[in-house]
Amino acid sequence: MGKILGSPPKSPHVWPGLYQAALLEPDSTKLPDCIAEAEEVMGQRARELSQKLRDNSEEEQALDDARYVLNALRSARRTSSDADYEETA
Repeated sequence: MGKILGSPPKSPHVWPGLYQAALLEPDSTKLPDCIAEAEEVMGQRARELSQKLRDNSEEEQALDDARYVLNALRSARRTSSDADYEETA
């Protein structure tokens, strides 16, 4: 799921799929890359929305909610990784 160097940028409209892929990633070693990729595309989409004149409040709220969840997922993974390390030490 990681970004390939030299690949064209992903369309910002794909953020919901990347977000869902990060939420469902079973491999904890791939999770940080999935989260980073989703966040990158979500940031692109947020910037795009901020430049549009029409009301995008619904998608902007969805992006904010998704960012919050990804931050929580990252924190939970760190906490879990720290606990795994302490058990093996």
